Amino acid sequence: MATAGYNAIVRSATSYNADGATGYTAIDALSVSFSPGVDLLDITALDDGQFRKRIQGLKDCEVSITCDWVIAASSTGQANLRDSYDDDQQVYVSFFPEGGTDGYVSAFRCTGYPMDVSVDGKVSVTYNLVLNVDSSCTSIVTINTP
Repeated sequence: MATAGYNAIVRSATSYNADGATGYTAIDALSVSFSPGVDLLDITALDDGQFRKRIQGLKDCEVSITCDWVIAASSTGQANLRDSYDDDQQVYVSFFPEGGTDGYVSAFRCTGYPMDVSVDGKVSVTYNLVLNVDSSCTSIVTINTP
């Protein structure tokens, strides 16, 4: 079995900083699904032949972060995610897939955080986030060159 040897870093903050590190608090994620996507618009004309022609429309991104549940405390990155949901506020999330300095940061809103409790007492939570661009962070910002 091959391994990449990377330890992804995920952080959250209540205010934007483009470097994705300053002012951000670690989330200690077990797994992360970072899914940028785009709507494709069909612009096929009758004279385009037998094949459809498409262009990019609106872009979007969904993120799911699975963690061991950490009791609510202001010092945890998870608290920022829960506050985003509870207080209808956006949260800034930085994601460094290879654990270094190359990654992404953007504004998100938490759409929910379902918890799973096993019989041995372990509690896990998955934070579901959707892109919510604002004037500080107008898109998914690339940090260095991921």
